[in-house]
Amino acid sequence: MSDFSYDASRHLKKGRGKVYDSIVDTIGDTPIVRLPKLSAEYGAKATVLAKLEFFNPIASVKDRIGVAMVEALEDAGRINADTVLIEPTSGNTGIALAFVAAAKGLKLILCMPESMSIERRKMLALLGARLELTPAEKGMKGAIARADAEIAADHAAAERWMTRYNASGASSAAELNALLSERFRKVGKDTIIRPPFFCDYGSNISLGDGVFLNFNCVILDVVEVVIGDRTQIGPAVQIYTADHPRDAETRRAGLEFGRPIRIGSDVWIGGGAIILPGVTIGDGALVGAGSVVTRDVAAGTIVAGNPARRRLPSAG
Repeated sequence: MSDFSYDASRHLKKGRGKVYDSIVDTIGDTPIVRLPKLSAEYGAKATVLAKLEFFNPIASVKDRIGVAMVEALEDAGRINADTVLIEPTSGNTGIALAFVAAAKGLKLILCMPESMSIERRKMLALLGARLELTPAEKGMKGAIARADAEIAADHAAAERWMTRYNASGASSAAELNALLSERFRKVGKDTIIRPPFFCDYGSNISLGDGVFLNFNCVILDVVEVVIGDRTQIGPAVQIYTADHPRDAETRRAGLEFGRPIRIGSDVWIGGGAIILPGVTIGDGALVGAGSVVTRDVAAGTIVAGNPARRRLPSAG
């Protein structure tokens, strides 16, 4: 037995030997190493450093992109456990997204050219992603078109559901509630929407108990819409999460986005009101008929007008 004693304490650095709650938490904080030999060989006047991104769990800088994309959507309330992520990809970003989705229990569809290597496909499949392969000769344009087709298929399913719902006519309250439950993310007990009703997907809408929406309401649910218990919404109210870039050039490129809308419990929204993207309406608030709500409404307040402004209760 050797008398040599090795002190490993020099390796006890930040991040090493630490217990993490999730593999996702290990992304980032990768080491930086000086390269003095390389600097000397080329006569560099600056200090040359190497950032060792292969220390990330999937050995790529794209790990950072994957977790940032998903957690930004989580923080904004745009995705949850029921969300299906769809991404056209041909590289390490797709692998990073599959890794993060697997760690967080999210569903992921990746669209990619069939020319991608078998090894890459196997890794993505092992991470639980569903692969949609497109013709190699179409490259990434084909993958993007396939991703768009997946989204269009969901929209088409919503169109078919709306046709059934709006033809339901004099169906009982229980039958209407059951139809809503087929399509919506969440539907509370005794919740009713009087047809006709229109939405983009339905799968992004969550309704609490005892919610009531009158005839001809519209919810553009490209992202999450949450409506709390016992909220009553008058006829022809329009709730828009869909938003668009402010500059014309970006709009011409076809880019758009959504901002979630949250409406609390015991809210009353008068007929013909319009709720714009990103608005939160607090519990017990009242929105006057025909109002255009452009900003958050505090709990228990009354707003009316275009744009909606706070009003004091009438003395009567």
